[in-house]
Amino acid sequence: TKPADLVLVDGAQMTPPQPAGKRFAARRAGELYVPYYTRAEIEAQPVTGPTYYMRPEDYFFMQIQGSGYLTLEDGTRFMAAYAADNGLPFVGIAKTLTERGLMKKEQTSGEAIRQWLADNRGPVAQEVMNQNPRYAFFSMDMTKMEPLGAAAIPLPPGAAIAIDPSFHPYGDLYWVDADAGSLSGAFPAYRRMVAALDTGGAIRGKIRADLYMGHGDRAGREAGRVKHKLRLWRIVPAE
Repeated sequence: TKPADLVLVDGAQMTPPQPAGKRFAARRAGELYVPYYTRAEIEAQPVTGPTYYMRPEDYFFMQIQGSGYLTLEDGTRFMAAYAADNGLPFVGIAKTLTERGLMKKEQTSGEAIRQWLADNRGPVAQEVMNQNPRYAFFSMDMTKMEPLGAAAIPLPPGAAIAIDPSFHPYGDLYWVDADAGSLSGAFPAYRRMVAALDTGGAIRGKIRADLYMGHGDRAGREAGRVKHKLRLWRIVPAE
C-alpha cells in the first residue's frame, strides 16, 4: 500500500527546489520535504503491516507493468492495483545487463531478463534491480479484476496504449504502425487502431507508446518482446 510518509507536494516546497506548479513524491526530513526513498533504500527497510510475499523478480516486473494478479495458496485470486510510486525516474535494467556483458542486446526480452533475475536471485539480482530507482506501491482489490489506466477506464487488451500525456490527451484514437522489432522472437509488426488510455514512468516523448497486451503468461511473453520502431497517427474527424 501507499506508505504513510509518502506525500505529494509542489516542486517549490522541495529541497532541492523543483519546478513550481508540478507535484513531486516526497517525505519529511525535519522541516524539509526531500525526494522519497530510492528502490535500494526501500528494499533495505524492514517490512511492516499486512504483507503478501512473491518472488522478487515477479514483484519487480509487476512494478514495471503497473498492476498484477495474485493467487493465494487457497486459490483466492485478486488484483494488485497501482496505488503510488516514489516519483523517481524509471531506468531500464536491460541497459545495465548489456553494458556489463551479462546479456546480449537482442536477448533482453522481458522473459529473458526475468529468468536472469531468477537465476541470480539474491544480492546479485537485487543490485541490478536497484539500478532502477523507481518503486511502485499497490493496493489489494478483490472487487476489480480488470486494470484501470490513468484515464480511469478499463484497458482493452491489444487496443489500448500508454502515452506521454504531456504530448497526447487521454481518450484520443491513434493508428500505430510498428515494425523492425529488435528483440529475439518478437512479433514482426503491429498495425491497428488504439486508444490512449494510460501512461507510465518509462513512457516519455512524442513518438512513444506502450501497447497493452492483457494479462496471463502468453500476453506477458508477447509484451516482453515488444521493442519496435513506431509511427503514430492521431485520428481526428474530417472537416
